[in-house]
Amino acid sequence: MGHHLPSEGITYAHDVLSTLLEAALRDQRLTGEAIKTMNRVSDSLGDQVRQLPVSVSATVNENLGQAVHTAAEILTERVKNTNVQAQETAHALGRMAKQASLVIFAPALVVTALTMAIWYGITARSISFLEEERAELQQTVEILRTQNGSLDIASCERKDGTSAMCIRVEAQRYGEGYHIPLWRK
Repeated sequence: MGHHLPSEGITYAHDVLSTLLEAALRDQRLTGEAIKTMNRVSDSLGDQVRQLPVSVSATVNENLGQAVHTAAEILTERVKNTNVQAQETAHALGRMAKQASLVIFAPALVVTALTMAIWYGITARSISFLEEERAELQQTVEILRTQNGSLDIASCERKDGTSAMCIRVEAQRYGEGYHIPLWRK
């Protein structure tokens, strides 16, 4: 290793320090420029952030207005269609009601008329039968009267000691005759 003169060492240190100073100044200048660039970017981003709600709001309002208008048109069209369908349904119901009166009430009237005719027939027959029976009973009463018979309705005693309603038929009022019990159910 060689010896260096003290002036050479100072020159060398001076050169190193000058190089370091130049690098530091250059780094400082670059750092300052970077800070300025970052400040400009930050300011630009700040402006964009401040403008973003306004532009988003305007875009949303514009799109929302269009969407509401479109939805209102669709809804109005559907309501119109529903009203048309409701009117058609009402007309169909009216036609069905007219048909129902024929389909339901006509058979009901026929069934009612048949039922009344059958009831009248049965009732007329029953009345005729009862009139015939009454005539027979009246004839029997007349036969009894012509033969001086009379009927007494009274209470008769049975063999078991209970009493029952009886009809007494006899030629004379207090003589011998037949006792016919009248049983009630």
